[in-house]
Amino acid sequence: MSFLRFLHGRFKVAERYPTAVTVRRTSAKTAALRKWNGLIFSSDEVLSIYSINHTSVEPHEHNYLELAYVVSGDAVHTIGNKSYNISRGQYFFVDYHTVHSYKSLSGSIEVINCRFKPQFLDNSFESCRSFRTLLNHYLLKVRVENLRMNPSGVMFFDDDGSIGAYMKKMRTEYENKLPGYLEMMRCTLIEIILSTMRRISDVGFDSDAIQFLADYAAKNYASPQPLSVLSKQLGYSMPYLSGRFKAETGMGFKEYLIKIRIDEACRLLANTNKKISDISADVGYSDTNFFYATFRRVVGQSPGEFRHNTAK
Repeated sequence: MSFLRFLHGRFKVAERYPTAVTVRRTSAKTAALRKWNGLIFSSDEVLSIYSINHTSVEPHEHNYLELAYVVSGDAVHTIGNKSYNISRGQYFFVDYHTVHSYKSLSGSIEVINCRFKPQFLDNSFESCRSFRTLLNHYLLKVRVENLRMNPSGVMFFDDDGSIGAYMKKMRTEYENKLPGYLEMMRCTLIEIILSTMRRISDVGFDSDAIQFLADYAAKNYASPQPLSVLSKQLGYSMPYLSGRFKAETGMGFKEYLIKIRIDEACRLLANTNKKISDISADVGYSDTNFFYATFRRVVGQSPGEFRHNTAK
């Protein structure tokens, strides 16, 4: 028996489900919301995936689960009574009947939305109305009591690009609708959910969070988000995460960023002919004087002296 045939028999999910999807707003706003790029969640579908490209989306709620991935742009995402800045590479989950909205900070924001009814994953999920309860199921095998927070409303960061690749793969499958596309999408969606839930499981999560911060700093040292934002994405308080990071690395997150910046500056000074002002900008310092002062404090000599000495 093929793996795909096994899955089809295992899940027994119909491609169509006779329950209308509604957005609880006034008729005018409902019409506007349903015109996102002309893509509508059909009344008889259990799954829809599409891209939106807008400067804003009015507050709304819906009777399905939603997974949204930011492809480009920056915006404020308000979910319930909390607001978060979102940008490229971030993604989040939205539960049934949870009011949320977007407002772009500059230009438009492109988001890939995967909207689905829980029974798309398994018929026994039909009564699930949140990602948290969906996880407490034999199929996914994640115990709710092992989660630090409700995954809905948390802004996650796709640090290695894998989630974005999965989302684009699902979109392609949905658009092409080749034989077995639902099974391919189901497996991919489960992989996204489980990969994300590993981040917020008690088991080994502290170490994963510290490693995430270290990797994030190495890739984004020139223009990093503050620890206050990153800690929210990871589901920790900033003081706790800051303390854990220092305990593991021997320095605070800010000091760690400075070390990476100065290490990169040293590499550029020793191996390139770039102007010091350009190197300053490359490693995240818009104020050259501040870069000089920081470099001297860390290295014990000025950038010019370091370049001269390493050239010998």
